[in-house]
Order: sequence, then structure tokens, then C-alpha cells
Amino acid sequence: MKLDRLFSSFHIGTLEMQNRIVMPPMATNNATSEGFVTERQIAYYVERAKGGVGYITVEHTGILQQGKASPNMLMISTEEHASQIKKLVEVVHGAGGRIVIQINHAGRQTSPSVTGSPIVGPSPIPVIPTPDPSKSNVPRELSVSEIHEITKAFTVAAERVKKAGADGVELHMAHGYLLCSFLSPFSNRRTDLYGGDIHGRARFPVEVLRSVRSSVGPSFPIICRLSGDEYVDGGLKIEETKEIAGILEREGADALHISACNAVSGYLNHPPYYVEEGIFVHLAQGIKSVVDIPVITVGRIRNPAMAEEVLQEGKADLISMGRALIADPHMPAKAKEGRLKEITPCISCNRCIQTLRKGAVRCAVNPETGNESQFELRKTDRSKKVWIIGGGPGGLKAAEIAAQRGHQLTLFERHHQLGGRMRLAAVPPNKGILNDFLDYLDRRVRSLGITIELGKEFTVDM
Repeated sequence: MKLDRLFSSFHIGTLEMQNRIVMPPMATNNATSEGFVTERQIAYYVERAKGGVGYITVEHTGILQQGKASPNMLMISTEEHASQIKKLVEVVHGAGGRIVIQINHAGRQTSPSVTGSPIVGPSPIPVIPTPDPSKSNVPRELSVSEIHEITKAFTVAAERVKKAGADGVELHMAHGYLLCSFLSPFSNRRTDLYGGDIHGRARFPVEVLRSVRSSVGPSFPIICRLSGDEYVDGGLKIEETKEIAGILEREGADALHISACNAVSGYLNHPPYYVEEGIFVHLAQGIKSVVDIPVITVGRIRNPAMAEEVLQEGKADLISMGRALIADPHMPAKAKEGRLKEITPCISCNRCIQTLRKGAVRCAVNPETGNESQFELRKTDRSKKVWIIGGGPGGLKAAEIAAQRGHQLTLFERHHQLGGRMRLAAVPPNKGILNDFLDYLDRRVRSLGITIELGKEFTVDM
């Protein structure tokens, strides 16, 4: 199908982009333990810039040690951190990319073992209550003066983002983190000016937006990320989020990035393969019906065709494609050139999330993800004959890399179809998506001129 809408230019204030694909903020855990940018992190973002995405939103970046979400969270809490962020911005710009920095305070969704201090929130309600209060991380309720101090920290962080040369700043008001936790009746039980009805609960996020806008000026793009629905009993629902969206628009937000959930929303935090594609598009559509500023949608949008359809139907203005860009950083460029069958498909397996929780982000279908600075494909000086035994995903990937390096490949597979035992994994309901990846690998090795021997078992005698 034609992708005219997806590859039409767009702008959010002064942020101009050549297409409507957004890389959303996704933690990598590739920063140092002190929160500084690393070369591995820079290489990861540069590869996505080279791949042609409309703009990159850098993973949530901490404004204070008190609000650090994980041991290797990227930080912008000091001038030294900001100088490293500037380096990241300059390199992404050098690769032709546009870049927005998301700033965040984790609030109640962190741990004293990470922050080195007690966790804080709107009310003393633990994220996950336990029968034994001594084992619960009960947040300390923030005082009004502390709220003002954190507002100032957000403002200083936004000033640093602008000074670093970024193309905009995103305020994280979603996913149960501090600003979201004030917006939500699920976590905010205050009875003062910062609690109660929607206007009271929105007071702190609004004050942050006002202060940031006053500081960075009228032309610097500010994007607010919201959870359209938290998918928990007593949490935010779309009708309240619509009201919040209207308030933020009136207070100077340039765009709204509509996501969903909080820490206890379960599987919908990272919609897996058994969840419908475009699961949260209806939330963006709801927000778009009440505001005039651009709306960005997310939620298991795996391929450019679906992204185009959402745009054509007027449900959103921009499309965030997160895991799809982890799987293939060059997806936008390939789609623009009509090379859709060459896109490495995301299979919604959430291997990226599993590896993130154990260390740094990796991908089941793209071994280069997170290793961009190490995996540099180079042509060999001496071509060899290489035999690959077995046509499963490992064998197919090995064959692809060896062929790209200039070796002469023969691949032996005893069955009459490539894909190995992963073909069996694709049989259960909702897991046919695995065939998308195997079919991609099949097409890839055939396009490289690799000799494929199907139905031929390899023996030592050969």
C-alpha cells in the first residue's frame, strides 16, 4: 500500500520532521551507574537516526537522584550530566536525526536501594501492598514546599535540555511515575490543593508545565506524555484524561503523547503477541477529539501499513513505533523506499523487556540492538567456503552475516522448510507472528545468493 500520509512532513512547533514515525522513550539501562551517557548508548540512538525516524525521544532521564528509577537510568540532574547529553544530541544531529529528551521523576515507582533515600509520592500508598507493612515501600507524602522544589528541578532539567541543543523536551506524566501519580485517583488521596478533584490532582503537573514553559520560552517544543487509561481499578480512565489533555493544551503543551498503564497494570504495560495490534489507538483518538494540538499514539503498532491506516483514519497525527525500531532501526527508510519485505519484524515477544530487567536492552530478532558499537560488519579479505548446518533462526542469521562479509555459503537443512523448530513454536494460537520473522530470514538468505540444500541431512562423510 502507499504510505503517503506516514511519509508526509510534520512539525510540532519548531520541531520539523520528514515523516510521522516517532521513536518513543524506552529505557536501555546503558548509562553508567552514575547516570552518564555511554558510547554504547550513543551508538544505539545514532543507528535509529540513520534509519530515518521522524524524531527520537530519548529514554526517561532523571531530574533528581531522589527520582532515579533504576540503577543505570540516564540522568540530567547536574551540569556534568547535561554536557554528556549535549554530546548525544550533537552526534544524533550529525547523523541527520531530530531528538527530544524526556525528563522524569520516578516518584513511588522506585526503591530506596536505587535512590539512596526514602521514596516519595502524593500519598503514603505503596505500589504493591503487602500484609507486612515493614516489607512495603510506602512512599513518604510530599509536602507543598517539596512539590515546589521538584517543580524547580523539572524546570532546571528542561533548561539543560534546551541548552544541550535538543529539539524539544517531553514531560513524563504517564506510567505511574511522579507526575502521573498526582494525576491519578489510584495513587493520589490528598485533601489539600494538590488532591481531590481533577483540577487539584492536575495542579502539580500544570505547575511544572507552566514553569518549564516560562523558562524555555514560547517556541521551544514541550510534549506531555499521558496514560490515557491506567487499566487498574480506581485509576485514570479516558474521560478524565480528556479533561487533563484540555488543561495541558490551554497551559501551553505543544503535543500530547498518549500511552497507557502504570506499574501494576499487568501485561498491558508491554502489549505481547496475544494482544491486538494498535491496542491503545482508541485512547489517542479520544484525546484527539478534544484538543487541537498534535496527538501521538502508541501500542503494538508493528508495521508501517497499520501506522498509515491509523493516520488515514484521523485517529492520531504521529505514530510511536518503539519495539519495531528496536527490531529494525532502519524500518522507516526501508518503508519509504518500498522495501517492506526487508524490514526485520518485531514479534512482540518482549525479550527486550526481559533483558532490560536483567541488564541492558537486547532484542530476540536483532542481535545488533544494544551492540551497535561492537557489531560492525566488514568485508573479509579472503573469501572462504562456509557450510551452515541447520536452517533454524540461528543458522539463518549466521548464514546472512557470513554472506554479507563475502564468504561463499551453503546451508544444509534436513527438512523441506527453513525455520527449524521455531516453526513448531508458531503453531499455537496467536503465535503465528513467529512465522513473520522466519519468513523474513528465509527471504533474506535467498536474496543474498546463498546455496540452500533442503531435505538434505548433513553427514561427516560429506
